[in-house]
Amino acid sequence: MLEACFVRHATRWLKELKPHAVVLMGSPTKPFLKRAKTIVLAQGKALKMAHFAHRKGNGFEEDERARVRASLAELRASESN
Repeated sequence: MLEACFVRHATRWLKELKPHAVVLMGSPTKPFLKRAKTIVLAQGKALKMAHFAHRKGNGFEEDERARVRASLAELRASESN
């Protein structure tokens, strides 16, 4: 199902919308990370993070949010230069 959705919808949206960042959540999205990076490479970055319903605890969640925020901040800083 994720494969069909990525091929039918996400690929087209990524190409048309040209986002500066794409955040993929959860283990099932891992196969799509490389493809998303290829599509958004010219204009941004694709990141993977834990699923919103993970079971690894609050500390892990805080670390994930901090990592993604830092990556997005780095992307914004590089765009402003």
